Amino acid sequence: MSKMQLEDKKLYSYKQALNQPYWIQKFNDEFALSSPIKFSRIVYFALVFGLLYFLFELLLVFLPYGLRIVIGCMIAWYLSEILSNLVIDGKAIAFYLYDYCRFYLKYGRQSNQIYLNKGAIYPKPKPMKSERRMNEIRK
Repeated sequence: MSKMQLEDKKLYSYKQALNQPYWIQKFNDEFALSSPIKFSRIVYFALVFGLLYFLFELLLVFLPYGLRIVIGCMIAWYLSEILSNLVIDGKAIAFYLYDYCRFYLKYGRQSNQIYLNKGAIYPKPKPMKSERRMNEIRK
């Protein structure tokens, strides 16, 4: 009887509730946006714009300063939308890159000594010597 009740009952997913992004609409009493935007988009915009600003200072010196800022803002705004919506293996890109770097530093540098299979670590076997080489060693 309890099995029948569980099949009919829709279970609440806490993972979906906790994975919802932070939305910002009102900054202070004087300034509010007409529609909310993701906080992660603001952070990605600032990071990408900072990188583009220094890159444009080196490469696009022939353009006026204001045009470099406008181009940098446009590119950073579009890239921040892509980065804020990008999900790899169920993780945001920042967390995915952090986990990947941790994985590489722990296991990736030892790839010639160990290998991973379904989460288990195995030492790599030493290569077998060929028959010809074994005969040369015996002589």
